Amino acid sequence: MSGWTSLFKRSPKLKADPVIRWFGKMPATREYNDYYRSANEPWMGEFNEEWLIRGYEIYGQRVRNGPGGRSAGKDRIPVSSCILRLPKSGMTVLSAILDFGGDTLGRPFPMCFYVGLPTADWPGPTSDRIWEALGILRQLVGIQREVARFLNDPGQKKPEQFSAMFRDRAMSLERAVEPDGDAWLPRARSVSMSDWFAASDGHLGAGDVGSWMAMADRWGARIAEAESEDFEATLSFPIVAGVPQEVQVAGWVRWLEGRMHLGRRAVSMMWTEPAASRPARLSVIARELMPEDFLLLTPLVSELNFVDDLAGLRQEPGVDGSALPAGPSSWADFVQSRAKLTA
Repeated sequence: MSGWTSLFKRSPKLKADPVIRWFGKMPATREYNDYYRSANEPWMGEFNEEWLIRGYEIYGQRVRNGPGGRSAGKDRIPVSSCILRLPKSGMTVLSAILDFGGDTLGRPFPMCFYVGLPTADWPGPTSDRIWEALGILRQLVGIQREVARFLNDPGQKKPEQFSAMFRDRAMSLERAVEPDGDAWLPRARSVSMSDWFAASDGHLGAGDVGSWMAMADRWGARIAEAESEDFEATLSFPIVAGVPQEVQVAGWVRWLEGRMHLGRRAVSMMWTEPAASRPARLSVIARELMPEDFLLLTPLVSELNFVDDLAGLRQEPGVDGSALPAGPSSWADFVQSRAKLTA
């Protein structure tokens, strides 16, 4: 059990690493079927080998042993963003996970681009600190366009050519650890709750927005009641298409602040891009990170019994949302509605 503050007591020698790192596989050249790797500092090894490789192995085992013996290569991983609190090194990884299918031998594995900063410098993340981090993650996700151009280039492709594309490229991490004054709120105020609910395209377990907000309030009240240093949770929140993803992530962090003491925690988060075949989710890991948490990014997320999923709740029979008191009209108002937290 990690408690609220254990990851904020690491060695002060840890420093932010703003240089973009990479790890994973791509079908680039038949002469090279190993991992593409930029460097291997201890904290990078913890992310690459202990979390990513081990997590993907667990995913492959689950799908091979599942109904019909599905192949992991057929269950592609959606484009994903991660804020991962590494428990051993005390570093936080901001990573984009981009699935290009694996190597030329048909061995599937994603490609990741990431930077790192000391967990001790960044509690939460709280809603007033997350906007800059979301911008960094959006830029890392954007690298997929450059990788696609590299793969589509008809010329010969070699690891050293790939390395030359990204060597010494860095992100600015200074502002990521500073409060930014809730820069996401103006955009959140422009999104009505009715439009947000309609954009869920029937993936939420209620027939109308009023009933769904009432369900979310009750779910949040249970979280607030359970909140303590011993409360270790894995929570899942819906991300709808058509509404800026960063606004929704920042908003859910604000909503959760009303139910959990995020400023005392080191919370991991990961979310997927919306896809036509399945809804996107934000997963919040309020405990020590495990390799099994990689499954939260995969099509198996709905089968995990350790996840408390808001999108999985179902409307109680006989509840009519039209008879409920009027709820918040905008996404900003909804996520800032508070439940009573114990001290």
